[in-house]
Amino acid sequence: MGKLKVYTDESCLNEQFLGYGGIFIKEEFYNELETLLQEYAVNNGFEGREFSYKKCRQPVIDRYIGVINVFFDFLITKYRAGNGWVADFRCLIVNTRTNPIQLTEKTWEEGFYKFYFHFITRSLFNITRKYDTVFELNVADKTDSYKFRTEVLQIVTSGALKGHYGNQCIVNEIKRDSPKQSRVHQLADVLLGCVTYRFNNKSNENKEDLVQHIEKRIGTKLDIDFKPKDSPINVWGWTSKGQKRWVEGASGFVGL
Repeated sequence: MGKLKVYTDESCLNEQFLGYGGIFIKEEFYNELETLLQEYAVNNGFEGREFSYKKCRQPVIDRYIGVINVFFDFLITKYRAGNGWVADFRCLIVNTRTNPIQLTEKTWEEGFYKFYFHFITRSLFNITRKYDTVFELNVADKTDSYKFRTEVLQIVTSGALKGHYGNQCIVNEIKRDSPKQSRVHQLADVLLGCVTYRFNNKSNENKEDLVQHIEKRIGTKLDIDFKPKDSPINVWGWTSKGQKRWVEGASGFVGL
């Protein structure tokens, strides 16, 4: 029985384009990537400090480009060694003008977690095959008005995953840790920030060099829809079932 570790975060809660993003990685490779990121941090002035999109400033852009390279080079090394799929960064973008978070929900928070549920479950369905597996979900800590929000997310997510994978699927208790606890979680924060940067046209944040570097490595812009199986970076623009895709460059209809 395999185990998949997931580290997710959200970005731009008050912007037009709200983002959910996370790194999905096989447990057997997690410690190695975590160690590589920590070694990079120690050798490049980040010891005792976290990688953070918000804290990324022009004087240290090159160091953050190096962080991104650690991730991509790690995946290339594993691919060349014949390990197959190892990890992805996946992201869901919601255009809150065309898909209001609170449209059919009693509260904004309920709508926010409904999209979170869709992001986690649909991402996992696209990544994995139908086999017995264990999921460890690490969702970034967030202050909620309803104190049992994590428990609700746990119940509905577990139900969906067990319905897809069968009763042998195990979903460990969702952890609401700060990204400070994991370098991999911090990396997810940086990558998500770069995607929402592009969608929300935040050129005033002076992070264009970092975003362009990611786009150069993957060979495409970040503000378009990717095909569901695209890896190791995948961006999905939310569209309700049967509605025409809204992301420029996308085509066809969504059939979730």
